[in-house]
Amino acid sequence: MVEVGPNNLSDWQFIHAGLAEGPVRVVFAMGAYAERLQIERSDTSDNRLILDGGGGNWRVVMPGIHTGYEGVISHVTVRGFEVIGSRDKGIEWNADDQILIEDVVVYANTGSPAINLQYSNGSGHASTGFVVRNSHLYNQCGECIYIGA
Repeated sequence: MVEVGPNNLSDWQFIHAGLAEGPVRVVFAMGAYAERLQIERSDTSDNRLILDGGGGNWRVVMPGIHTGYEGVISHVTVRGFEVIGSRDKGIEWNADDQILIEDVVVYANTGSPAINLQYSNGSGHASTGFVVRNSHLYNQCGECIYIGA
């Protein structure tokens, strides 16, 4: 397992090189981030990308976690984040496979739903394996979790 810090997160080539060899765990430094996390994985291997925001006694705080609308971003775990203050949905995932969202706290975002999981995209890709567990969603306009297309 290759571990990288958040300073390498903007260098997706570095992360993709690690994913070619095996699983990669990105460990975020404790604190509040001003920008949402935009996941740009293009590596198509089955190696898991783990985005670790802590959990337990502390969590990384950020205003949203999103994927793009093109391609398929698969085999990703998002854990331990506090998502607050997004101008849109808290967590938005577009038509991907083997996604695990766990131990997240999502609240007070201006868009709905708190977690939006698209099971299909414009290319016709149908998702498999969305799991959300051990998470707390509250104080949110609209749905807490929406699975749709």
